[in-house]
Amino acid sequence: MSDRDLKMHQRDKIQETVEDLNLNRKIIDSSAMVVNEVLQKTGEQVKEQQVRQVMKLDMDMRYRKIKTVALHSNSEKNLVLR
Repeated sequence: MSDRDLKMHQRDKIQETVEDLNLNRKIIDSSAMVVNEVLQKTGEQVKEQQVRQVMKLDMDMRYRKIKTVALHSNSEKNLVLR
């Protein structure tokens, strides 16, 4: 198997794993999580950079920082005042 075929095979496995995670409604919080899932399911070692590339370029997925919200901001009083 040539290097190009190997890379395409790995990209396919990454894409399948991400799609499975999305179908099972699991939150993907890091590329390391996807790397571990690929390793468990297929036994193949992939790099985090590869996972990020597949998610960004092939699947149009991005990460977004989770912002903390103060507990009182969603209180009934503040919701009415908005």
